[in-house]
Amino acid sequence: MIHSQPISPNTIKKIDSPDSTMEITSTVNSILASTITTDSEESETLQESISSLTSGIKTGPKWDYSASLSNNSRQLSRSSSYNNSNITSGLCLNVKGHISIPQPEVIQNVLYPVSDLVQQKILHERSQIADLLNNDNSNKNPLLVIAGPKYIKDKNQIKACAQYLGMKTGKTFQSIPNEFLPEDIKSIYQDQSTLPNLLLSLRSNLTKYNHEYGSTTSNPSSIMTYEIAQGIPQCRSLLCELAEQVPLVAEISDTLTPQYLSDLFTMGLVGPTLMECQLHRELASGLSCSVGFNPGFDEDMFDHKLTSALDSIYATSQPHQFLSITKSGTVAVVGTTGNQDTFVILPINEKITLDEIVKFIAQINGYKNLKNKIVKIVLDIERVSNSDYEYKLSLLKQLFKNQDISQQIVGVMIDTGDHYVPNDLEVDLTPGDEQDEDEEWVNLLDEDSYTTENERKLVELTKKLLHKKSLRSIRSKNSTTDSLTSFQPNSSYDYFINANKILIELNNLRN
Repeated sequence: MIHSQPISPNTIKKIDSPDSTMEITSTVNSILASTITTDSEESETLQESISSLTSGIKTGPKWDYSASLSNNSRQLSRSSSYNNSNITSGLCLNVKGHISIPQPEVIQNVLYPVSDLVQQKILHERSQIADLLNNDNSNKNPLLVIAGPKYIKDKNQIKACAQYLGMKTGKTFQSIPNEFLPEDIKSIYQDQSTLPNLLLSLRSNLTKYNHEYGSTTSNPSSIMTYEIAQGIPQCRSLLCELAEQVPLVAEISDTLTPQYLSDLFTMGLVGPTLMECQLHRELASGLSCSVGFNPGFDEDMFDHKLTSALDSIYATSQPHQFLSITKSGTVAVVGTTGNQDTFVILPINEKITLDEIVKFIAQINGYKNLKNKIVKIVLDIERVSNSDYEYKLSLLKQLFKNQDISQQIVGVMIDTGDHYVPNDLEVDLTPGDEQDEDEEWVNLLDEDSYTTENERKLVELTKKLLHKKSLRSIRSKNSTTDSLTSFQPNSSYDYFINANKILIELNNLRN
């Protein structure tokens, strides 16, 4: 944890700017102090490397990453006796306190930046999706597939899902999970065949904003504390690793965290709860990626929700002006030009017949405000169980065989479940053709160039350290191995197994 004073917006410079020197040394050293073990030979070497890189670099102002509260601030949310006298606002607010969060620029471009290669990859993937949405979906275009769990519960499980999707696009990895896996799952990871007719992406939702009744009192640890101060860096660190393997799709559940994370996403989603919110429509109108609106499925309210999704598509296509924060953390009026790359999500389940789907598509095409726009559709088949596998697959085949309807369908969204490997199995996403991490660190220090180039190396080295430390499994290897002898039975993997079968069928349908 770093204790210092806020960075001035003028302090944050572009890494590759030749006109200025980045003033991040104190921040980097503070991070390293909390992540590097002093008795490690590796740590001493890295500290020496940091010292050599930072020689000649100006020390920047310190910045407050911690709390304005007392040391027991983590328990503050459960206490009703906090003294509000420290609050300087003239308003009488029911506020217990606050914890400062670093500016988006610091998290995004200093602590957890992505490489130029990953940035170009994300831009290319956004362009691919935009092409699908703006052109007729002929056979030459891949079918967009949004896979993954409804929201992330465990970092190892989502990394395993990213590894699976990466393998289906032709990527190789140094370590593939084989031990302690049921035979059905082991065969999936050992299958080297790819899915060239599918544009695979990973749903990486970080929040579940609809909490069940009673969850706030029975398990308040995640929603009644100030832990978002640590959550944002940890989530970005995880997403940086995932984005290197597969395109990321995320639900836009609030209006501020996109400033920290949206550069990693190739596509955004807005769910049924937030779809009618004007703030989210304004935000979607300014996003640099495609956005899908999901009406969900409620038999009594679906017609209304579908109309609201179409209203959202229309509103998002229009210019807006609204208050937001900038990358440097200042408040600003943001003006948008409108987002034309949007689509609607239609549910596919056992309660919906083919005739009803055709009726919904007719309702979409008859929407009065979008007469000059062909609204593209993504089919959401949700989780595929053993009981509804045949029904959902049959519906998909019938829809894709209908030439008029299939031209409007650009993709399929599928919930592949929460289990991909045993719970305690550590997943390694190191590419198979990539050199050793330690060797990369050495190469970063080989050149004799300084100033701007030296600062770039410093940022890259810091990223490596943070990545290695923050994403390590909590349990040791020995305890992990011991706990895997009683893995969960195949029933826990049914959704994953059926999703794999569906993806193979979809790939064959596009031939």
